[in-house]
Amino acid sequence: MRSNFIAISTFAILIVMSLLVSIRGENPRSAEKVANTAEAPERDSRKSPGNEVYEQKCFACHSDNYPTKTAMAEKYLAIHSQIQLSQQEMLALKDYYDSARELRYAKDDNEFIPNPGVERLQDGARPALAPRWVFEPWKWKNEHANPQEAIDDIDGMKNAGVPCGAYIIDAPWSTGLMTFEFYGPRFGQEGEEIVGKKLIEDIQNAGMKAILWMSCIINNGTDSNPDWQMESETPLWEYGSEHGFFVENPLWRLTIGRGLDGSLIKWWRGVGSHVDFNNPEAARWFYGLMDRALVDLGVDGFKVDGGWVPMTDEFYHQVSSHVMRRTLGRGVAISRPRGGNLSSSVAHWTGDEDCDWNGMHLAMRRMIAACKDGYSTVGTDTGGYGGPPTDELLIRWAQMSTFCGIMELGGGGDHEPWFRSERMTRLYKNLAVLRMQLIPYLHSYNHVAHNTGVPLMRWNDAGDFEFRCGDSFYVAPIKEEGENLARNVTLPEGRWIDYYDESNVYEGGQTITVKHEELDTFPLFVKEGAIIPMDVYVDPLNPSLSAGFENSLTLKCFPPEIGDSSFDFYWGEIEGVEASKIAMKVIATQGGKEIALTFDGRRLPYSNVVAQIHGANARDVSFDRGNGYEALDEASERDLLSRGAAPWYINSRENQVSVRVPADGLRSIRISVR
Repeated sequence: MRSNFIAISTFAILIVMSLLVSIRGENPRSAEKVANTAEAPERDSRKSPGNEVYEQKCFACHSDNYPTKTAMAEKYLAIHSQIQLSQQEMLALKDYYDSARELRYAKDDNEFIPNPGVERLQDGARPALAPRWVFEPWKWKNEHANPQEAIDDIDGMKNAGVPCGAYIIDAPWSTGLMTFEFYGPRFGQEGEEIVGKKLIEDIQNAGMKAILWMSCIINNGTDSNPDWQMESETPLWEYGSEHGFFVENPLWRLTIGRGLDGSLIKWWRGVGSHVDFNNPEAARWFYGLMDRALVDLGVDGFKVDGGWVPMTDEFYHQVSSHVMRRTLGRGVAISRPRGGNLSSSVAHWTGDEDCDWNGMHLAMRRMIAACKDGYSTVGTDTGGYGGPPTDELLIRWAQMSTFCGIMELGGGGDHEPWFRSERMTRLYKNLAVLRMQLIPYLHSYNHVAHNTGVPLMRWNDAGDFEFRCGDSFYVAPIKEEGENLARNVTLPEGRWIDYYDESNVYEGGQTITVKHEELDTFPLFVKEGAIIPMDVYVDPLNPSLSAGFENSLTLKCFPPEIGDSSFDFYWGEIEGVEASKIAMKVIATQGGKEIALTFDGRRLPYSNVVAQIHGANARDVSFDRGNGYEALDEASERDLLSRGAAPWYINSRENQVSVRVPADGLRSIRISVR
């Protein structure tokens, strides 16, 4: 099959070459250059150092975003057979092929090709370091008719105690798509000097980052669709056109077949022109438009949509970089994981998937492609872009999203569990709370990805849509309808503990069959030896549940029978910060075992450390803050632990030991186990 593929692809390229020579009728070396460019040397599939699970082939990916070599050849053959090219168009086509010299052709029909100019891990690019808040849950709606819809949505989350860290106002929100000014008749509120300012402040006062939709095509007013152009962008378009700020390229009609006169194209939101981000003056002009929202409104970033493929690299890179500069690294531009934005854009979603099980499968294939290309902070529209999703689909998708780079809920139709039922609210809230608790773990792997190129999600080619989230979790999303379906899971090497039933421990390197009949649980496993740093989430509806544990770092530890393990804990948001090394060692003793947690002495930004040792039944506990070990008294109940009256207790129901000690100067916790 591979030989047939190569033969077909080579034949397609030769036809393109012959067309170039016959139409231009001159300079045969130009055709030779195109041939040399198109037949780029085959590159190995991208691998990340030091992670055997991640070193695997890519699944089949969505052909719209990642065309196979065959699809590209057929596309251009069809174009050349239907269009009589001018000399200017031929030069543009040659330039396009020249720019594609870095394409890594697929090893087989199921692998993807990155876009021209894409940054690569093997070329030294690394995922950008995301702010910590990016790992909190996100929420958006496909469209807001007025500010109250957003406020009602936010109030629904607050009233249900559902945590959320970022809220997106999608299009249409502005006077024109790229004016970056709120449309008064739709979003104006009484008493505000700048339209939309109060809405942004309301979102931020609710403890969420405020994100606005944007693109890079400025409409010229010839399309009067009221849904997308509430007021004309004509003055902006005229200014940009007069100053040469738009892409004027005959490849419009070659690449997407929608080119009109000059720089104009017809896209899904009107007729307009693409800003030329290779023109520094055009980029600076567009920055000024963006600052209407970043500076005047004080938004925290943008959802960056659209873009013409050969320009997507520069568009995403320029916009992401400007947001990071203007917000001093606190804001983000969330974009699709493609093009040349690997080392500049810090958050990504995979685009629009259908609101059904096939849509969930497509979302996973797109994440697989993105992770293979080096992206780490990647997620999807939980429940699908359309809507509304069924209860089952929404929760199963949310279970997967909890362990993705981005946990984002929203789309068209009803995606809000808090407006559905108490059961749905509880199910989603439990996942969102778990996500908030896992932020220290996720953010640590944010640093790992930035430093090494190994992404957070490591998809297992041997499994069926299964992935590791960092080193400690293995996730097998339930991807079919029917709560009683059995799910085959192919575990990586090692010993794996069922997260929901720790009595089930499995040897890795085998395929097991599990059932999760209720929506409360799904196939989720923790690796033996794991040290998982977690935050304590304070539920605003029931703060007494976490009383006494505020500002505590929880370490969930799953010790091996005998042996050691460690975790590099990153809590800072600055590049180059060193990790705090947390190590666990289990040794045999005459009366049982001893478990020791050691710390490297670096300051931790917490008041206390709460170590939860799973599968252990302690007989005595001591700790060391640099002056030798000090024995600790056992608490008879959790309440004594939370009030600091006694520092440790045995939770027999959960088969774990909990130890609470001051974080300042902590060197070691030693637990003797029966």
